[in-house]
Amino acid sequence: MYKSLFPAAQRVTYLDTAAEGLPLPQCEVAFSQYCRAKARGTPGRGKLHEVEADTSRLVARLLGTDSANVGFLGCASDALNLLALSLDWTPGDQVIITDLEFPSNLLPWLHLRQMGVRVWK
Repeated sequence: MYKSLFPAAQRVTYLDTAAEGLPLPQCEVAFSQYCRAKARGTPGRGKLHEVEADTSRLVARLLGTDSANVGFLGCASDALNLLALSLDWTPGDQVIITDLEFPSNLLPWLHLRQMGVRVWK
């Protein structure tokens, strides 16, 4: 059912979502709107902030939380790095990771070893 939303996936089985996930066709419209607002410079920021706030509210509703608890980052690797660095780790804490993970998603956890955190693979 969802595969039909992605025209390129009709021709092939696409597995490269870590590097280049297929966008929905509607993303082209949204990206064009973003580029138009961005091309206006500082005056265009109002529209960008409005869309961000609307998106935060929608995500919050989906997750059953307040929009103040929602943040957006550039990629999953950034999110995992922020998570790993924002917790109050103490020597002896433990983290379990998989060696099948994308390398940039492993590094934040492996870095914790310097703090005495035991990292299991």
